[in-house]
Amino acid sequence: MELALLQRLRRVALDSDTRLGRVYNLVIFGTMLLSIAGLLDEPHPMCVAMPGEIPSWMHTLERFCLLVFMADYALTSGLRAKLVRAD
Repeated sequence: MELALLQRLRRVALDSDTRLGRVYNLVIFGTMLLSIAGLLDEPHPMCVAMPGEIPSWMHTLERFCLLVFMADYALTSGLRAKLVRAD
């Protein structure tokens, strides 16, 4: 049971041959584009900003992107480790 679930998750997260896999990839790529757009809109990306200089939506965008990237990293690395042990 657990192996079948891991294989289904692996197919969605690591392969893009299913509908859910393509949606998953679109979410990841869309988040990358949002993150890049946020960097382009930041007033001084290489400097420490003064309080109030960066709009609050920018902080929300950065946190959202970070959470998506962390979840993707945890899911893909966890799936790879579990499937290597299962083989």
